[in-house]
Amino acid sequence: MAAQETKRFSQMLGMSARVYNLIDAKGENPVELARRISGLLQGKNKPHYDPKEDMGDHVVVINTNKVDMTYRNKNMRRVVWHSGYAGGFMAVAEERMNVIYPTLILKRFVLKVLSKDELRLQRMARVHLFPTEDHPYWDQISYVLPQSKTDYRALEDYSTQEILDYPVLVHPKYSILLEKHVEALPELTKKFETWEADRTERIKKYYPHRIVKGEQ
Repeated sequence: MAAQETKRFSQMLGMSARVYNLIDAKGENPVELARRISGLLQGKNKPHYDPKEDMGDHVVVINTNKVDMTYRNKNMRRVVWHSGYAGGFMAVAEERMNVIYPTLILKRFVLKVLSKDELRLQRMARVHLFPTEDHPYWDQISYVLPQSKTDYRALEDYSTQEILDYPVLVHPKYSILLEKHVEALPELTKKFETWEADRTERIKKYYPHRIVKGEQ
């Protein structure tokens, strides 16, 4: 009888042991990622899940400075707070806030998704956010969770030749792709001017009644 109780206790101890899960936030939607993290913190991935018990795991999130900031309308992506005094309302764009504090945006979303109970702060203490791939928990990682976006590439990951081969739809000086490839501006400008000249000739040929911009 004692042996059975010992075996049962060891099985329960193994089921309730907290493990470290690693998630790469590069290119991830911060809202959807916060929901995944919340489920791990509450232990919803375990068969003996009980919402009244704190049985969640640790979650280590890396590359928080590379989350996808285009997940909703740009005018809605703001971090707002109030100092409590008259005229103390402040608002900062999430893109700028993510540069200043690379872990704040994701932390706010996780805190918002978690259940509002007495276990909330205990669960938040098990979230370990890091702006880069460097963290001190490499020896404790038990599971590496897959990314939902495996084909994500940042601007700095594109080569200059890939930028040159990309279709030029607007004037290159307005292109966001040139933030990391300024040396490609002269060639792209020439490519755009050639395309604009061909477009003007086609308009004159097939639509002679139309007035081409710049020739009024």
